[in-house]
Amino acid sequence: MLDASTQAHVAAVIADYQRAQHAGVLVITHDQALMSRWADRVVDLDPSRVTA
Repeated sequence: MLDASTQAHVAAVIADYQRAQHAGVLVITHDQALMSRWADRVVDLDPSRVTA
């Protein structure tokens, strides 16, 4: 768990890298608020529907 300032800095660094390198980034997190603000697409894996 990162504090808000560190989280914003990490997100900015990754976004800068994406733009500079034309890269895709896969982020796995429990922080849905961050993903809804930051990601182009979000896939929510509902534990009741995930099978081994």
